[in-house]
Amino acid sequence: KFGLQPITPDEFIQIEEENKKLENAQRQKAEAASSSSAAEMTQSKPKKGKLLNKLFGNVLNDTCESNWDCQRPEVCCDFGFKKMCCKSGMGVFNGAPGQLREIPVQVV
Repeated sequence: KFGLQPITPDEFIQIEEENKKLENAQRQKAEAASSSSAAEMTQSKPKKGKLLNKLFGNVLNDTCESNWDCQRPEVCCDFGFKKMCCKSGMGVFNGAPGQLREIPVQVV
């Protein structure tokens, strides 16, 4: 159809065998990567003795490294002290509609 010669049944079988080999290799790589990442997670223990960890616990731990760690439409926001998934400004309150006024407050 596109100027190519049709393949024979033997060629088709050969191509399918090559595809299966590549799929197996990719599956093994994925399993090795997941097992190594799981091993790293079990080896990394929270640092005890730090004041912030004692006060806040896991609140200051990063929840993402890059945008790929967050579910769409969220992105990974870096606040300096913590990285977490956020909506990148969507739903942020910009104030009341209309003009804002200053309210005098007595300081005692």
